[in-house]
Amino acid sequence: MLRHWVFQCPICHAWPVRERELPWCVNCEQTWQLLPSKVPLDQRLSVVIQGHTCALSFDWPWKHHIGRFKLSQDLGWSHAWGQLMGQALLNDRPQAAQWNWIGMPQTPARWAQRGGYDPIALLINSTRNWLQRQGVSTGPWLRHTLSKRPQMKVAQHHLSRQERWRAVNEAFVGRHPEHLPSSQANTHALLVDDILTTGATLTAAATALTKVGYTHIWALTLARTPTSSAPNHGQFGTFRDHHVSYRSGST
Repeated sequence: MLRHWVFQCPICHAWPVRERELPWCVNCEQTWQLLPSKVPLDQRLSVVIQGHTCALSFDWPWKHHIGRFKLSQDLGWSHAWGQLMGQALLNDRPQAAQWNWIGMPQTPARWAQRGGYDPIALLINSTRNWLQRQGVSTGPWLRHTLSKRPQMKVAQHHLSRQERWRAVNEAFVGRHPEHLPSSQANTHALLVDDILTTGATLTAAATALTKVGYTHIWALTLARTPTSSAPNHGQFGTFRDHHVSYRSGST
């Protein structure tokens, strides 16, 4: 009987690979591990969001696997994504773990279309569980603080950058949780999403939260689409980062 489970690396397809906490081999982890890079927030995004932490670049080799998790309901990736997001948050903004956790919502129609599958909720749950296993205290998860207006019917990935900003204007409604005790800490929110492309959706959601009393908002996403200034690795895409921080005023 084998003493360790073995698996095939989903990135380089090496086999056998001994079981480890993350579902890829050590060689791939070392190959795609680069130093953190910081890119300024979009000017419109930085008005309502103090900063943004993400775990990965939405490019090869991660784009395919993130897509399988988000669109094909591949639940096996949720634990790995949660660990990477937790590590990113601890490295970049550890105090935000104790803020109110708020996930980007789906419309009821999208929720029904996916059969109740909610990738954002899975990311939040996996990230919080990993942080708690490290002994990190996490703030409350407020599941119904944000709602999306049903008139958003056009899929965001079909829109240009400017069209995204126009489409999400006034797209969200925020609700301040009255059951929580009133304190300064309750005006701090950690806004969680899967992929940041232009920042338009996060900005609209953050704007809705500021209207109901939130004063400090930090964004946490699994991935961000590469920017024109990001390093280019030719046919192999860009890079994996354990924490890539996008802060207002960073260089």
